Amino acid sequence: MNFIRFILFSIILIFSVSCDTLKNTSTINFLGPVLEVVNKDGKLNYTGRVINNSDKKISNVLIRYVARNQDGKIIEAITVPLVGKNGLEIIKGEVVNFEFTLRIQSKNVYDKQLTLDYLQ
Repeated sequence: MNFIRFILFSIILIFSVSCDTLKNTSTINFLGPVLEVVNKDGKLNYTGRVINNSDKKISNVLIRYVARNQDGKIIEAITVPLVGKNGLEIIKGEVVNFEFTLRIQSKNVYDKQLTLDYLQ
């Protein structure tokens, strides 16, 4: 009986999902995960990629990273500007790689936030 309930619930869930939610958003997004590695100096290193999924050129793309200590105080904040192949604008479908390393030791980071900001 539980199996039948599971099947019915799955069917209802599948049909309740709108097809609009399956479309790509017209923005710029991270392409895959952002990799976090502790380097030989004990500092955090981040590597990732960003893709422009929109139909327009996007400029002023910034990756912002904020690290906090155990008391919740900001111990490091970084803003990394991303540049396309032809200058500051990232064209439709273009993938941009990024990498940055923190100046502080990884053992001091208790909370972190990584965001992607842009102007369209």
